[in-house]
Amino acid sequence: RPLRPGCPPNVTQGCTQPGFLPDVLDDNNSPTISDDGNTLAFTSNRNLVTAVGNTDSNFELFLVRTTSGFAPGSNTYVQGTNTADVFVTPKTYYAVTQNPSLSANGSVVAFLSTGNLAGGNNDTGHTNGNEEIFVANFSGSALSNVRQATRTKDVPNLIVNVLSPGRRLSRDGALIALESLMDDPKANTAPTQTSRAIFVYNIAADTFDKVGQRAAGSGDFGFLKFPTFTDYNPSLAPSTLVFGSALNFKTDGTFPAADQASTGLNPTNQPQIFSTQIPVSSSSTFTRLTKNPVGGFGIIRPLTSKTRERIAFSLAGSELGGGNADGSSEIFFLLTPPATPDQAAVLAFYTGASNMGPFASANPNASPTPTPAPSPSPGDPAGLAPGELSIVRSTVGLANSDKAAVGGSETARSPILPVELNGVSVSVNGAAAGLYFVGDSPAEGIRFVVPIGVSGGVATVVINNRNLSGGTVYRGFVQIVASQPDIHTTTDDAGGTAEVCNVTNPMATLCVGPFRVMSPADTSGTLAPTKLEINMTGVRLASAAETKVSFVNGMTTTDIVPDSVRANTNMFGFDVITITLPASLAGAAPIDYKIIVTVTKTSGTFTSRPAATAPQVTIIP
Repeated sequence: RPLRPGCPPNVTQGCTQPGFLPDVLDDNNSPTISDDGNTLAFTSNRNLVTAVGNTDSNFELFLVRTTSGFAPGSNTYVQGTNTADVFVTPKTYYAVTQNPSLSANGSVVAFLSTGNLAGGNNDTGHTNGNEEIFVANFSGSALSNVRQATRTKDVPNLIVNVLSPGRRLSRDGALIALESLMDDPKANTAPTQTSRAIFVYNIAADTFDKVGQRAAGSGDFGFLKFPTFTDYNPSLAPSTLVFGSALNFKTDGTFPAADQASTGLNPTNQPQIFSTQIPVSSSSTFTRLTKNPVGGFGIIRPLTSKTRERIAFSLAGSELGGGNADGSSEIFFLLTPPATPDQAAVLAFYTGASNMGPFASANPNASPTPTPAPSPSPGDPAGLAPGELSIVRSTVGLANSDKAAVGGSETARSPILPVELNGVSVSVNGAAAGLYFVGDSPAEGIRFVVPIGVSGGVATVVINNRNLSGGTVYRGFVQIVASQPDIHTTTDDAGGTAEVCNVTNPMATLCVGPFRVMSPADTSGTLAPTKLEINMTGVRLASAAETKVSFVNGMTTTDIVPDSVRANTNMFGFDVITITLPASLAGAAPIDYKIIVTVTKTSGTFTSRPAATAPQVTIIP
């Protein structure tokens, strides 16, 4: 319940009764807006419509409709409720109105209130009662036809009905998704259950349908499941209900016996997102949409688009591949393409800077149990690293037209890169990969970035290719390693010149060689040891102490410990190694050096291209 400002009228020596707090800044809350952006509903404890009045500072329902924006003073507010606290012995009944939800055009509003707004919520013979769900019509200038959906008896210290914040009303204004302790939320009796079940209320028919089985005991984690509608048809009627839960539902909405937990959809009892069909029937089936690993906690809150293909949700304590090592509560984006048949195709993977590879992928149709790739031969890459720019190619085309991601900064995009181009998406162990390019021929392939939170070992790669006839799915396996250095070159392949910049003077960066071992450090021309930035990929998770840059000329090798190894925050998947050139690299004449980067971790040693195919940089006297 919202915090209550002020004191009861019979209290003159401060607020000593439980439940009363000083004035707070939580004046206006629970805002919701219609699809066209012209209708706003919210609750407020302020006296915004003096003709109706809210001098007792209760939270009341307010609505406003506009066609020119919600500029202060330019709109007419409508006060939809007018309730009052009731002070009786042995209980005080607080007036509470909260969590409005609007239909697509703003003509229907559902909300929660303790007020006796339709003549059926006077449990004690007074003006207030239990927290009930109401629905009404809004013309733009007045609220009308207020109906009470739930009809339950008040129980001290127990919240019977829940209409959680967010969209709980379908876009056509026909259905409400709610939670209740009741077996029948309109029976007008006290609840006998101890955990809440999800219900779908049909407004026109005045009927409730329970969704799935109710949890035993005290119920689900956090009890809020945030049920919401999606998969809308052109008439804005939904066909799917989406909700969050940590329960181990079976596909029929029931629970398996304790000794058969593995037969359920969520045997680890992690917060997951589920879906089921609307209208609710005995033949409805449950589908788990997420695959969150052990470790997640708290409430998962799904927010749907008009289809379940795109859902946003918040969750704490989970590493879902995008990089959440501290387990903070983060917002995630779930892409769920329609199920399509798998097609036989061999996938091959390459590093994205200089095309090292291929990493041959096992054929999933022939090998249901993937095994780690064998140790690479000298000069061959070990695998792909988290955060590495990569390429996947196939024996078939992967799209019917080319699409390339538009530029942008890593720190300015959310998600950093698009996870879908022209209907094509790539996932690595279920985590969405950012996409730079999708080609329409086997040779071009897909340029993607391995998600930074993917664990080492054999990873499953899934390509959803929805632009070919009927849509297809390709699966393969790739080895994920701690690091796989790869230097960007002028050839985008073997040999060529390494993409290196002289950054000794930050105000005069020079990215065209050859380079000297001493360079001007400022505009005065004062010389200092040259600092070079090497453009890389595959070293995002490496430290400078773990990294070595080797300059090779014939039988002579000079090893340099980098000044820094960091991610290029303007180009996700790109990394930068900064080094200081030693004087020993200078000669009497220009010298071409091959550059090799080596990263050594506890799990092994990983190198870029060997000298035979490595890119070069030229150092002049």
